[in-house]
Amino acid sequence: MGRKSKDLSNEERYTICKLHDCGMNGMEISRAVGKPKSTVYSILSSFQKTKSHKKKTGSGAKEKLSIRDQRSLSRLIKSNRLLTNNAVLSQFNEFRKEKICKRTLDRYKKKLGLNRRISGKRQVLGHKHRVARVQWVRAKRSLTLENFWKRVIFSDECTIKLGHRNRVWVWKHNDEGTFRPDLYGTPAAAKLTRYKVNVWGCITSQGQGMLKVTAANINAEGYIKILDECLWPVVLKFFPGGEFVFQEDNAPIHKARSVKEYMKNHHVNVLTWPAYSPDLNPIENCWAVIKQQLKREQHLISSQEDLIARVHRIWSDLPLGYFKNLYKSIPHRLRRVQVLKGHLTKY
Repeated sequence: MGRKSKDLSNEERYTICKLHDCGMNGMEISRAVGKPKSTVYSILSSFQKTKSHKKKTGSGAKEKLSIRDQRSLSRLIKSNRLLTNNAVLSQFNEFRKEKICKRTLDRYKKKLGLNRRISGKRQVLGHKHRVARVQWVRAKRSLTLENFWKRVIFSDECTIKLGHRNRVWVWKHNDEGTFRPDLYGTPAAAKLTRYKVNVWGCITSQGQGMLKVTAANINAEGYIKILDECLWPVVLKFFPGGEFVFQEDNAPIHKARSVKEYMKNHHVNVLTWPAYSPDLNPIENCWAVIKQQLKREQHLISSQEDLIARVHRIWSDLPLGYFKNLYKSIPHRLRRVQVLKGHLTKY
């Protein structure tokens, strides 16, 4: 069956009828308006019967769902944003005499503006934090990779979970934002963690630093112990002259009085860091690589010890070129923050 052509407008139909009134036959009208003669004759035949050039508006197919039914469907979906498509169809048809099919459900969901999407993981930053990020970037834009950023040791803590569902599908209306945890809360179905491990790590422009398994909750004393065991071997290996800058985020334990005194007594130059800025820290990319690799190998992990061993192996296998590229991306990260006026970047 051939493709249906676009219907003629009422103005075009009126033109054809007028030309016929002026004495032109169907073939001449077809050449004049550039339409098939079958279309011209069909319009003229309709005009002779109805005495009107306007196209008759068809009644169309009867609506499967009434306005009331559509409201019921909307309430069902919004009452549980985590329902699957099949669950919505099953629950909606449960008490209906006339069942609807999946295709009809999809059509009405689209009509209601409801779509199943992946919940956004990033929260939109407030004005205060965006301004602080832009001000920090402006102060650091003059620093070059060779003269400053290559001397920075980036550090961070991370919780690595195996079997955890990071991507949660939820029903959202078209005008609802990407990050709306108030709509669906914390889904119980996402809590499928088999094993998890907490680690502290640091990186340099010359390669990975130390990676240490830590307790779930670290206090200031525990953090100082980690620095004693893991920071100074990295400094001796990569910065024997002692000219380095240490980066840490704004976690409460990093701001403890005892930690500040430790940094001061050991002459550690700590880089000031804007709040809510994981996209500026290259080590976050390392955590992402580890989690992606573990996801591919999770069928081989059967214990907590296996998980820890594989985390250490993936960490040690990260190539030197990877770290060099991460450090080369720092100036571009700063530019993107400024271009986006403080909003979180793709990094």
